[in-house]
Amino acid sequence: MTTSAQPRAFISYVRDTEQHCDEVREFAALLRGSGIDVELDQGAGQDRYAWALKNLGEADFVLVVASEGHRRAGDGTEASALRDLLEDDRRDWTGKLLPVILPGRKIGDLPAFLRGHHADHFLVSALTVDGVDHLLRHLTRRSLAVSWRSELLPQDYRPRSPLVEVHLVPAGPAARYGVPELARTCEELATLGTSEGLFSQSLSAGSSADAAWAFSPDGQGGECGLAVVRDGQRTCWFPLPGALFDREDLARQVSARLRTLLAISLPKPGRFAPGIGLDPVTATTGIAEASAHHKTFSLTSPGRIRIGPEESFAPEELDRAAGEIAEELVARLEAPLER
Repeated sequence: MTTSAQPRAFISYVRDTEQHCDEVREFAALLRGSGIDVELDQGAGQDRYAWALKNLGEADFVLVVASEGHRRAGDGTEASALRDLLEDDRRDWTGKLLPVILPGRKIGDLPAFLRGHHADHFLVSALTVDGVDHLLRHLTRRSLAVSWRSELLPQDYRPRSPLVEVHLVPAGPAARYGVPELARTCEELATLGTSEGLFSQSLSAGSSADAAWAFSPDGQGGECGLAVVRDGQRTCWFPLPGALFDREDLARQVSARLRTLLAISLPKPGRFAPGIGLDPVTATTGIAEASAHHKTFSLTSPGRIRIGPEESFAPEELDRAAGEIAEELVARLEAPLER
């Protein structure tokens, strides 16, 4: 594996047609132009297996480009090398093998052994910089920028209890909203929050050039809100009941709120990356253990915990796996409290 700061990617593909080859070369050029050291499989050399192993081993990432030919060649030399490496060291290679779906292709065009091991297939919507942005973020480990709740609302808004905030940050081709569209979204956020039992009759809604929001300072469970950011981010927040961190209960709430955010009718980006936070954190906040018992933790007050996005999901995948994703987010949120 390269020790350079520039990530090295090996592109594995099958030469189905000249058009497919041209598309792969265009894809490679996009990555090179964005700072990725790309080695393109040229199919040269007599000892194909040794050549493949050398290049696969030296790469930081192996991009397996889906095509009918790649699916049919699932038992071919290079695919066999990939399969052997995955079986020998699944933990390392599961993160290193990145299935890529170019425009006009589908997941079913990948070799069969890759379809079940990777929840995160990289769907390239267009052979443009925007179309490969989510893949570039993964290759370069660039973090996604989150607009946290305190940055979205009027400065005079001060929560009275610890609030959990959940964010869906665009990680694929983004859907940027205009100012009039944000203004019209306020009513939808108010209606959606009311129908979900988040808001009471006391409701504040508004918008700016950068965001739209609706929140209730005294909803059924306390202070709750929904917001949409111009860059496509969707956000909600709700209180931590009794300032007590109950992992199972909180995971259920986060799962429900992920689906609430997906229900907003604005156009969705190609992929979302979930993030989570707790703000403010006070010295009275605790972690539930068994029945009525709980432990408290010490943290300089006021404080906050912010867990930025790490993984991205297509909207339909996010909806389908909301429960599992929520459990992971809550576990990551809890970890700093136990230190």
